[in-house]
Amino acid sequence: MPKVMSVITNKGKTSPYTAGKICRLYALHISGKHKCQLQHQERMGKMDSLLPKRKGVLLALLLIATILISCSTHSPTAVNKITKATPSAGSETDQSDSLLMENKEEELQEKTTENEEDIVSDQKTEEIFDPSKYSDKLTIRFFHTGASVEDGSSEGDLILITTPDGANMLIDAGSPQCGPTLVEFLEKLNVEKLDYAVATHMHIDHIGGYTDVLQNIPVDRMIFPNFTNYNSSLASGLMATLDVKKVPVEIAKTGDRFMLGEHTLIEVLAPEWDITVPEGTIPEKSPGFVNNNCLVLRMTYKNNSFLFPADIYWERENILVKDQAEKLKVDVLKAPHHGSNTSSSIDFIETVDPEIVVMTSNSPSKETYDRYKKRDSDIYITGLDGNILVISDGDNIEVIQEHERTIKGYYE
Repeated sequence: MPKVMSVITNKGKTSPYTAGKICRLYALHISGKHKCQLQHQERMGKMDSLLPKRKGVLLALLLIATILISCSTHSPTAVNKITKATPSAGSETDQSDSLLMENKEEELQEKTTENEEDIVSDQKTEEIFDPSKYSDKLTIRFFHTGASVEDGSSEGDLILITTPDGANMLIDAGSPQCGPTLVEFLEKLNVEKLDYAVATHMHIDHIGGYTDVLQNIPVDRMIFPNFTNYNSSLASGLMATLDVKKVPVEIAKTGDRFMLGEHTLIEVLAPEWDITVPEGTIPEKSPGFVNNNCLVLRMTYKNNSFLFPADIYWERENILVKDQAEKLKVDVLKAPHHGSNTSSSIDFIETVDPEIVVMTSNSPSKETYDRYKKRDSDIYITGLDGNILVISDGDNIEVIQEHERTIKGYYE
């Protein structure tokens, strides 16, 4: 079917003409004009010059017709400058436009879906903070307060363990910004007192919230590693608050054991009693030294086991693998050092072989994440999943995450 062009008439309306018809009209118009000139020249007696000119005009007409036809069939860009294409119903252009619109609608739908997936809903908040729903089971809550941390680092560790007989132990209290929210969480869960409050080490993202806790929640005992002479205003303030509140302080070391309630055993796997500070080492400026001397706790409830290694590095992991491999095999692991790449060596992961791993971080190391993923561990991340509740009846373990996490980068 020939292309159709709209030609502007002298009344401002458009009339459809094919390119061939335009060329014929144009040729007739020129031919008529030439006939008038011919008659005029005959009257003037100049017939001798007419034939050459007529041949030239005819050649010109043929050239113009050829150009117009070529433009209409091979140069849509040139035509569009002066005309508007009007495709017929059911043409290829209609179908192409229709497909283009469908594709755009699909792309828009995909983008909308992606945006909806990025929105995280608090579907399980009430369940996680219901103090009575799982009161007959052992519960471990890995808190995520959402507090803004000044240096952009993670909130740290904030872990509450509650036994079926009502005993409570808090392992670390996160950064100072987490303190007020942590107190709110404890009060929401009807925690009237802490049987044990554990400071695995003296770094700010582990003891920062304890001053708020001590000022609002009674604490029976405070447990430290044998390394409390950490020179910082935060550490000094914590020790002063413990003194004012008259909270007994206990130093834990490798081999110590105590019961949390009647059926939950806590064992200390590290550090040793005699921590030696290497010559020239300033603990406040040596995070690796402090982290490798964290408290490492193993918890057993009936047939389920749990490991809390705080912020230990590969060096301490290697010692534990060598000396206490049988104690490392557990069901649930709190990833060392928030899932950073300073920790979670391949040997350590293979020895622990956890079914469930919790990373207390906003963005753990990809390499570390992948190492656990290769072991088919179920991985939870507080910065993405929100507050995480682990429930044990002594045989079976259930995990409830506050948010229905969607894909976030490489964390699936």
